[in-house]
Amino acid sequence: MDYYHIITYGCQMNKNDSERMSGLLENIGFLPTEDWREASLVLVNTCSIRDKAERRVWGKFHELNHFRKKNNLTMKLAMMGCMPQHAKKFIQEKLGFLDYVVGTNNMEELPYLMKEDVPFEKQFSKLRIKRRAKEVARFEEQLKSQKRQMEKKAWVSIQFGCNKVCSFCIVPFTRGREISRKKENIFQEVDELVKNGFTEIVLLGQNVNSYGLTIYDDYDFANLLEDIAKKFPSLKKINFLTSYPSDVTERLVEVIASHENITKEIHFPLQHGDDAILKLMDRNYTVEEYLAKVEMIRRKIPQVSLGTDLIVGFPGEEEEHFAKMLSTLAKIKFDFANTAAYSIRPGTKAARMGNQVAEGIKKDRLYRLNRFLDELYQNKKIA
Repeated sequence: MDYYHIITYGCQMNKNDSERMSGLLENIGFLPTEDWREASLVLVNTCSIRDKAERRVWGKFHELNHFRKKNNLTMKLAMMGCMPQHAKKFIQEKLGFLDYVVGTNNMEELPYLMKEDVPFEKQFSKLRIKRRAKEVARFEEQLKSQKRQMEKKAWVSIQFGCNKVCSFCIVPFTRGREISRKKENIFQEVDELVKNGFTEIVLLGQNVNSYGLTIYDDYDFANLLEDIAKKFPSLKKINFLTSYPSDVTERLVEVIASHENITKEIHFPLQHGDDAILKLMDRNYTVEEYLAKVEMIRRKIPQVSLGTDLIVGFPGEEEEHFAKMLSTLAKIKFDFANTAAYSIRPGTKAARMGNQVAEGIKKDRLYRLNRFLDELYQNKKIA
């Protein structure tokens, strides 16, 4: 009997991809195992959002290969996810002992690669960045066998890729440009989930607010969210990730406020609190515009829990820019935040910028940022 084990790094989109891969493998006779040491095939679903995430992958594969050499010579090792989409040379030079590699847009080819024993070097030619309509059609087919990992909560992809091309972000180079799924297919997936007892869903997209732009003239994310809330009242919680600030409309916020089963927890990435740095990041909003959106959201949804993503040490960031960020955060008082020091991502615009901030300064600012946020959280609790 052949067993597989998937190790997943990164975001909820990666976890969703791992569920789909589980279905593909079980369709060809593999069974899951919790103990990777017993597996015939170990897959690592990779994340490329930061250099640290890729170093963890490099270390994990060397650990797996070391075990294979000593204990399980027949074990196959595979890489999937974002890393193969942009790090081909690194993988070939440093991880040439791998057996299989698939990216975000050609996952369904792994069974073929295994069956036909395609040489490792030739597998890279099958990686695709651009997701076309036929790839979305393959995705719809894969959903029929997706192996959900949780009893009551499920991820539902509504849109793939991103057209924003922020100067620091590698997503457009790993997941491609935007394309949305048809609303009817989304409704069908949610209907099946409800029939199978799921009570919570998370609508996934790199920028859920741009849902529909590639396929509809007059149907957007606000429409989709409201339709799901109305069509499936048995859903206790409808969540969504991720929002882009300038694309959050008053109409969308009104929809969220109007339906009890739509979460009042909004992930609203600011990235930085200084206009000069936001401009360098190619974020198409100012601090003033962002604050206006926050005020509108909190006015219409008084009970909202607002979260964000923050980056320190972006190229060109001086102490005055960092101080402005802290000042902005003091005004907003987020309920939660994901923080990180800027990490150079090869191929992005920011990687080519001058004035790269020294690692020691980035580390110090991240420490100070987290301390500042902790104080804000404590003061908010006391208030």
